[in-house]
Amino acid sequence: LWKNIQSSYKKGQGLSAGRVQSVVNKLIIERENNINNFEKKGYYNLVGNLEFNENVIPIKYIKTKNLLDYEENVKPIFDLTKTEKFIVKEIKKKEKKENAKAPYITSTLQQEAHNKLNMNSKQTMLIAQKLYESGLITYMRTDSIVISDDALKEIKEQVLSLYGEKYYKENKFKTKSKNAQEAHECCRVTDIKLQSLDKNKYSNEEFRLYDLIWKKTISSQMSPMIKDVLDVIINLKEYEFNSVYEKIKFDGYMKVYNVNKDSKNDSLLKLKKKSILDFIDFSAEQKFTTPEARYNDSSLVKKLEDLGIGRPSTFSN
Repeated sequence: LWKNIQSSYKKGQGLSAGRVQSVVNKLIIERENNINNFEKKGYYNLVGNLEFNENVIPIKYIKTKNLLDYEENVKPIFDLTKTEKFIVKEIKKKEKKENAKAPYITSTLQQEAHNKLNMNSKQTMLIAQKLYESGLITYMRTDSIVISDDALKEIKEQVLSLYGEKYYKENKFKTKSKNAQEAHECCRVTDIKLQSLDKNKYSNEEFRLYDLIWKKTISSQMSPMIKDVLDVIINLKEYEFNSVYEKIKFDGYMKVYNVNKDSKNDSLLKLKKKSILDFIDFSAEQKFTTPEARYNDSSLVKKLEDLGIGRPSTFSN
């Protein structure tokens, strides 16, 4: 590494590369080699619409990866629509629970700030440092997801006051990372009653990052979101299609994020087993498999965290 990376034009003056940089270098080169050696394969995405009692039912072919060739795999399905009926084979009803997520540690704060606010790791840490110095958040370099007992009490009071009893649930989180050093608390807001910052006193970036941390702090101690899910399997002879209905029954911790409660594909509720549906249309779009994307701030930090490499203080560097 020293031979190849020179920090100056003077011969023999190499740039030091630490344990984390060397591994990051290796990860990026491996990913690039995978991208260069990737062989793309074509397949067809088959979607369509059926009709039942004047209701339109969108459907999707389940085993997409089997549709490799149009003439051999796709055309026979199109041809069958002229002679065969679409019949409901199975209706699976289930309730899906989605639990509240743990409060922020350094890496998850950097990942979400990148994904939701378009901030890079360095920028995130600089703004978090300002919020910390203003006494608005706890220390941002941490790999602990523990919330202190005092803070838990305050969060509970705030959830009850803003959203009511049914939205509160005490959640205790355990660190999954093997080499976590839990000297600090998680990264959370210090005063849960302060819902947002004064835009006249703080910059837009500070306002947005604080908002992200406040929402994560309060939502971490809230009830799960519950969805009603209906998965309908529809057959055209031996070919299987499916259509999914989803409705949020109880928004739970997602109330903080103003989740859209509209249901998807209401017309599926009218179907029964062995219902016969009429064919409207099909479209077969050719797609190609793609290699893994190059790392960005968020995915690289996640990869390092998964591999147990680096400390919260080194991620942004």
